[in-house]
Amino acid sequence: MGKNRPSTKPFWNRINNIRGEKKRSTIPTLVVNNVKYETDEQKANLFLTNLKDTFSFNDNPIFDSEFKTQVESKINRVDFTKHEFNKKNLFELKDLNYEIKKLNKRSANGEDEIHNKMIQKTSQEFRKIILYLINETVKQSKIPQQWKNSVICMIPKKQKNTGNPKEYRPISLTSCVAKLA
Repeated sequence: MGKNRPSTKPFWNRINNIRGEKKRSTIPTLVVNNVKYETDEQKANLFLTNLKDTFSFNDNPIFDSEFKTQVESKINRVDFTKHEFNKKNLFELKDLNYEIKKLNKRSANGEDEIHNKMIQKTSQEFRKIILYLINETVKQSKIPQQWKNSVICMIPKKQKNTGNPKEYRPISLTSCVAKLA
């Protein structure tokens, strides 16, 4: 599983940097049970605690250990490297070029700081490298660890910032190159 961590850099600052805008937005002091969380680190840790509580499946019978064991057993019995589709490249340069043209120029970049505008400006030679990485990922059935990483940014559910951490929702900023794969 990739590492996910709340970002101390406000999401809108990252977006505005890509767009060249100077607008600045920060998360205000958060208050829970009369305790104030003022520093970026305190806020990130509070959001982390809330996200763990919100997205924990430990008490759900669908995700019990027996079910997990059955799924892992079935997956481990399949040798994905022996399938016919792995004997050739799945994707060609024309496929990659088509997908690159469709990329949203305004999408935020992930931890690698490579954004879609950069990818769209790459040379055909560099695109061949990206294509090779994508095809090798599929052939080996292994996703590079860096492609699994995401930066979690908290944005207000409503337009205005609030001191209640439950009034924010997470978004994950992942690698734009990984999204092409």
